[in-house]
Amino acid sequence: MKTNCFAYGFANKCLILTEMKCEGCVFYKTVSQLKLERDKSRKRIELLNPQKQAHIADTYGNLKLD
Repeated sequence: MKTNCFAYGFANKCLILTEMKCEGCVFYKTVSQLKLERDKSRKRIELLNPQKQAHIADTYGNLKLD
């Protein structure tokens, strides 16, 4: 069990998958890795023109990536 995964939740439960199968899980990442990915995504979106930013916001909602 990888308790340092961002998806590790209460009562030894995975918040992403229905079963706790950590070995070889493609979703595994630490909280700091997740934050880095979100920072990179936010910066990339900020470089887009306003129309594309609006399209992303309309499609996916005004997501907080922090």
